Amino acid sequence: LCNLLGRKPEEIVGFSANSFLDKESQKKVAHVDEKERKKWKSSSYSINIVTKLWNVIPITLNGTSLPGWGTIGIMTDMREMKAKEENEKVLYNAVQYSTDGIVICNTEWNITFWNKWAQMIYGMKHDEVIWKNLSLFFLRKDITQIIGDSEVITKYQLKAKHKNKSKMDISITQTPILDIKKKSITSYLLICRDITDHRKIEEEIASKYRKIREVYEWIGIIKRQSDYIFDLLEMFENYHNDTKSIGDFIVTSVIMLTRVDACALRLYDKPSWKLKILSNFWFSEWWEWKSTIKYKGSLAEKAFSQGNPLKIMDINREPLYQSIWLARRNNMTSLLLIPLKHKWELIGSLSLYAQADKKIEIFENEFIEKYAKVKQIILADTQ
Repeated sequence: LCNLLGRKPEEIVGFSANSFLDKESQKKVAHVDEKERKKWKSSSYSINIVTKLWNVIPITLNGTSLPGWGTIGIMTDMREMKAKEENEKVLYNAVQYSTDGIVICNTEWNITFWNKWAQMIYGMKHDEVIWKNLSLFFLRKDITQIIGDSEVITKYQLKAKHKNKSKMDISITQTPILDIKKKSITSYLLICRDITDHRKIEEEIASKYRKIREVYEWIGIIKRQSDYIFDLLEMFENYHNDTKSIGDFIVTSVIMLTRVDACALRLYDKPSWKLKILSNFWFSEWWEWKSTIKYKGSLAEKAFSQGNPLKIMDINREPLYQSIWLARRNNMTSLLLIPLKHKWELIGSLSLYAQADKKIEIFENEFIEKYAKVKQIILADTQ
């Protein structure tokens, strides 16, 4: 008690216990003395004591009347317990109000925890799902895949059922929770995200891409690879002053020839030592940030100095690539960069991008590099 109060024995013995309590605690002790201690009853309750330096310490007081006189009181310092409770409260609120649906289930697939965002995703309240089976939302074959004896974090994308019976696309990250002593899995933490809208956007983009191809094929401008060369030459003959239209034609033809997901054509501005975008396909408005890039230290400089196209299978691992954040936002992972040059001078660059689900064979197109030679001659004459 001396250590707790920061006082010497002579500063405690002989003084009223109220001297070491805050006002609320004094009232509480007086109430317990009146209601229980006078009836020789034991009690346990929480109060605050005040140290010599006026610090307030929460304690638990267990009090018992002594035969014939007074009370013996055992005090337990609750500071560590209070701090732990506060940390647990913060953690609980962080999980409860997370913008991911968080579900915990046992090995029998029964739900033991359900946060607010899970309620928003699936449309069911906490009381409607606790100790209900995961089969309420997922097919049993999918649950079997999700719940396994794995000790690593795994991710899945699957169909789920909303309370209103509608179907949803759900992304799930599954983490097994282990009993450290028994070294066995006791439950599973499932972090869920509704990706239905994301899938719809992807489908809309894919639909627009298909429509562009259908319209292009219907017009019948290009049927064979050689037609692209003749059409480009004809366009140059008729629109040699319209560099933007020629650039748009080149980008569109490259998309049709290679079936890549995106393409960017840049021209080299020698006075500023920068590559400026002339035309692109598929990129979002965020790509406008990189409409101009530095030539020095770029992949274009590397390709030009080597005299060959560069094939980058993983953009994220390429230190010279200048737009990693934008590539990730557009889900682009691979790049074929072709330097465009004329009479040993750089004219610009042609960048072909592919998403993660595309095979590298799309870059194994010898014709596109030959086609680039025609483009660089035409672009050289337009400048």
